[in-house]
Amino acid sequence: MSIASDPHIDECRSIRPRVALIGLAGVTGSRHTSCAELGARFDLSPEQIVAKTGVTGLRRLGRGESLVELAGQVGAAVLERAGVPRRAVTAVFGSSNPTSEDLLPTFTAAAAHALGLADVIVDHVGIGCCGGLQALRNAWNQLTVDALDGRIGHALVIAGDHTSRILDPRRRQTGTLFGEGVSVALLTNDPAARTGYAIDRIVTRSALGEALYALRLKNPYAQPPGAELPRLEMDGARVFEFGADAARRFLALLGLPAMPEGCYLVPHQPNLRMLDALVERAGLDAARVYVDGIRTIGNTSAPAAMLGLEDALRRGLVDATGRVMLGAFGAELQVGAALLSPLDPLALVADPPLVNTRVQEAA
Repeated sequence: MSIASDPHIDECRSIRPRVALIGLAGVTGSRHTSCAELGARFDLSPEQIVAKTGVTGLRRLGRGESLVELAGQVGAAVLERAGVPRRAVTAVFGSSNPTSEDLLPTFTAAAAHALGLADVIVDHVGIGCCGGLQALRNAWNQLTVDALDGRIGHALVIAGDHTSRILDPRRRQTGTLFGEGVSVALLTNDPAARTGYAIDRIVTRSALGEALYALRLKNPYAQPPGAELPRLEMDGARVFEFGADAARRFLALLGLPAMPEGCYLVPHQPNLRMLDALVERAGLDAARVYVDGIRTIGNTSAPAAMLGLEDALRRGLVDATGRVMLGAFGAELQVGAALLSPLDPLALVADPPLVNTRVQEAA
């Protein structure tokens, strides 16, 4: 008997509690780097940069901006907007490359502390561009189990990266690509929740295989004394091939033969050429695929899909009555996908977007 027709599986599906995304906000770095500046740095014309990556400018953290501080500010804004007191938060799941102020405590624990939280589950998850969805998956899993045990709670998902800290400033391949920011999502298993999206399914996997080291960051403490600080290494051809096939992987993870009718895809934002290939290989409607993140802020790694969903909602790119698919792929050949059904998604972005006004004024 197949899993799809197993009565025990069907029974579990019928009693599975609903977990909803009821809060979402993000902020990018206050420092804007134009294509002209990038071109001057890497001996490229602005037109060449746009043609290679789709990037028209990068948003990166400015002087005095802290990834942890921004995460604390965004998290506080999400809780306030959702009307959820901090004492109601039972867990914090997060992801970041090793680009925060400290390796220990982890970015997630430091962000939870910055929010004034204590005695909660804190898990730092994954690394790289799929990290945000890995953290979202773990929050969904935890809240589902909690509900089955009769516990109602809220979980924060915090994804952020200050990727320029691990880049070789001399390399065109990565220096023209990565932006920086933080996104925070609020999830709940409260059956009374009526805003945002119900998370129908969320799955992540690692493909592993021969291309596992296509994205690599060596341990600085494993290098000989006096060695140059390790920087992110990327095998562009292998990464492109993996990413171009990602949409088909999203569908396979979610057990779908094709994109659901009217569904809008918000994928990770690697570069525009890869996104175009992703759309073509999967036979998707390009009008229903978000690509503006790579154009305006760059590849923000872990928070990219959540930042993209907020932007797409705010600008009316998403049908408020339609389903949304989030997808991501990246380091360790992780790939993840989530399928969301609308409750009241526009309530997620009722206020103006967050801006780093304090840092901009101080610059």
